[in-house]
Amino acid sequence: MKSPYQGASVKFPFFGHIPLSPSEILTDLKKKEDSPLWSQFFKYLVFGFCGLGIFLGIFAGVDSLWPDYLKRELLENITYQLRMSLVLGIAFIPSSLFSYYTNRAFVFTPGKHGFSKEFSLFMLTSAISFIGGELGKQGMTAMGYPNFIAAISFAISSVLINFVARKLFVFK
Repeated sequence: MKSPYQGASVKFPFFGHIPLSPSEILTDLKKKEDSPLWSQFFKYLVFGFCGLGIFLGIFAGVDSLWPDYLKRELLENITYQLRMSLVLGIAFIPSSLFSYYTNRAFVFTPGKHGFSKEFSLFMLTSAISFIGGELGKQGMTAMGYPNFIAAISFAISSVLINFVARKLFVFK
């Protein structure tokens, strides 16, 4: 049976036309080559939230296994900032590796560069967004925001910066 939404779409700035028919949506989501921007961004968000889950899971694991390690009240500010950076850096590695694999396999088209250069550029864009997120996180914790809020802000800014950078510089 044909969907009443077959051929219908909604147009959004930047993303273009997004189909309303479930079969057309699934068709677009299954595409890897020449997939519409909305489809790429949607898949990127899904895998980004999975990577965010890995990132936050590691952060929460460290925070629950060693609760005093990041206890602001027990630490001088510089020690607190260094420890927070270390924990976020540790969480960054597996979440970035997961993101590289899923982006390469399901979201973007590899082949713009050789594997080594592609992986290096991917990690470089991750590092740049990590540093930007780290500076923002330090500012937030210095203003008294809770660790978890600072960590979420750090991760979300990284996801947004990375999508644009990876789309333009890393993959086809």
